[in-house]
Amino acid sequence: MPHAEGRYPVYVGGGLLSELPRLVAAHAPGRRIAVITDRTVARAVGHPLQAPTLMVPPGEGSKTRA
Repeated sequence: MPHAEGRYPVYVGGGLLSELPRLVAAHAPGRRIAVITDRTVARAVGHPLQAPTLMVPPGEGSKTRA
């Protein structure tokens, strides 16, 4: 995915949640990370990372930094 600073990969597929620790280690070695998710997804799915999690309200209003 292109953006102002360069590019980043986008992964789509089944079973990727269990691959998340490996993918983070490969793409951001030694970096501090945080997970940003909405409350509905966090409660339904969660994540396998040892990282701070910021939960935002669900809905379109939470999809912008403005």
